[in-house]
Amino acid sequence: MDRKISNRTMTATLATALIAGAAATALGDVDHHTLQSDNGVRELGYTVSWSEAMIGNYYHTPNGEELTITSVEVALGYGQEGRPFELLIYNDPDNDNNPTNAVLVSSAAGTIIPDAPSINTLKLQTVEIDPVVVDGGFFVAVRLADQPWNDPNLSMGDWETAPSARRLDYQAPTNNWRVTGLPASGPMGGITPIDTNDLSNNFVSPVQLNWVIRVSGTTPVEPTVLSPDMNGDGVHDWWDVYLFMNMFVDGNADFNNDGVTNYFDIIDFLAAWHQPPE
Repeated sequence: MDRKISNRTMTATLATALIAGAAATALGDVDHHTLQSDNGVRELGYTVSWSEAMIGNYYHTPNGEELTITSVEVALGYGQEGRPFELLIYNDPDNDNNPTNAVLVSSAAGTIIPDAPSINTLKLQTVEIDPVVVDGGFFVAVRLADQPWNDPNLSMGDWETAPSARRLDYQAPTNNWRVTGLPASGPMGGITPIDTNDLSNNFVSPVQLNWVIRVSGTTPVEPTVLSPDMNGDGVHDWWDVYLFMNMFVDGNADFNNDGVTNYFDIIDFLAAWHQPPE
């Protein structure tokens, strides 16, 4: 690119931008993440007797940063349309991948969507949640209540409640869990309801299944600090103005770091640009 830019050209560019204005856009202050351990190839389903059951995956926040979870995508079973489920997010206070002492931080109710055209196709649905912040290790679980009885002599078929999916290496990870109530006392036995607020009151065990539970969220990004010496060549010249105005037109020239790009950034940039370089 030719660096010989006339003052007249730059003045015209600046005037045009001031008249037109730029979108009041915050700089990219978050990174977006999707956490998943499956590759989307359906494997099998899971049903525990006729009672409640809860399945979950364990994740770590990216680079150990705080992750703000905004939604969770799940694949739930066939023949279950309209059945309720509950989505639960737990912090792992000691990052030991053991949910018995997990701390519940968020929950949301959902309803299983209609079946996909084929039982071998994952039917994904998104559950929006109020943004919640987790740090380090955390669990994302789905509680399935009042499941139908699955006769072990029959094919899983229409009784599936929670599909898992293969991994690329076909080895199930060890960060998957199932939770059920404990056997109740009395001549008829039975299983107690799940205590979602205190998983130590339940039967918790790792399973070699890879649940389709995917997490979407954001991590913070430090805002970019702009300098009047935009190209770092040690001088303030019209080339710096040109580079700044390109960013301004794109809505990414928050020079004063107030969260938006607007004409105040041009004023502050020019004031700094007229000062001798440090």
